[in-house]
Amino acid sequence: MNSPLEDDGRRGTGRLDLFLHVLRKSGALRPWTAPLVTGDLPNVDMGDSKRYVSGSWLLRFRNGMSIEVIFQPGKQLVGHFDRVIADLHRLLRMNSDLHPGGFTHRQLQDLGYGLCVLRHNSRVVGFASSSLLGQLDGHPVLFLGSACVDRSVKSRSWAYLLNLLPITRLVLRRPWSFLYVASRTSSPRVLGFVTNVYFMFPRPLHATPDPVLALGAFVARTLSPHAHYERDAMTLRGVRMPDPGFRPPDRHHDPLINAYCDDLLDYAAGDAFILGARFDVPALLRSVCRYWRSLRRSRRSA
Repeated sequence: MNSPLEDDGRRGTGRLDLFLHVLRKSGALRPWTAPLVTGDLPNVDMGDSKRYVSGSWLLRFRNGMSIEVIFQPGKQLVGHFDRVIADLHRLLRMNSDLHPGGFTHRQLQDLGYGLCVLRHNSRVVGFASSSLLGQLDGHPVLFLGSACVDRSVKSRSWAYLLNLLPITRLVLRRPWSFLYVASRTSSPRVLGFVTNVYFMFPRPLHATPDPVLALGAFVARTLSPHAHYERDAMTLRGVRMPDPGFRPPDRHHDPLINAYCDDLLDYAAGDAFILGARFDVPALLRSVCRYWRSLRRSRRSA
């Protein structure tokens, strides 16, 4: 049996298909305008000439929306790097206020787990990347990396789904155990969102569990070994050079989240939170239910 970190791109496929089928029947995928078609069809062209890899997963929605899920993109996209980078740069240039910076060939080569690409017809309108950082106490650590969704689509729904897919697949490959999920942000809007629907720490008015504190220290050592890290606050100090053209990050609708970030982060100096959580099957279902309820509340109040 392969280890959790040896991913051949196919294990867990049937469980993920079944999981998505149950979500569809329950109505939980309505925010993404189901019906939904999934499948792992290696070497079978499903008629989408814009897809990067013929054997990737393809999830199709109404209104011309689709998601291509590529596992082990550093290997699967060999020969396609220039095309992928050009598409991602085009998206990032159009949304530079949402995602400053770019995406390099080295970053693409180093992606060790997944790249989810959101398209409207043939145009790339979003992406999310993820990598496996190793194991902590025998459990895999999945890091949610760069992500961006074009402002022309409802970014909150799609951003959630793009990040949920790699988490779901890895959880369902280890249904009787758990994995660690981590990310990094200096945005109050992102912090408020992920702590609410992914149940990540740190968060205001909640003590961070010791295993998550250990996870934060592990991620900090792996990603930024020379940066100063404050374990109790799960905060990296000065992870980038000060920027004279710095713009404050997006605010959250909850003043408590904004105040929490303002107290702990020096935005201009490049401080950032390490976000972390433990994920298993119950946590995955709880996350989907929480997000579905939040969507229903927002629609009723609109």
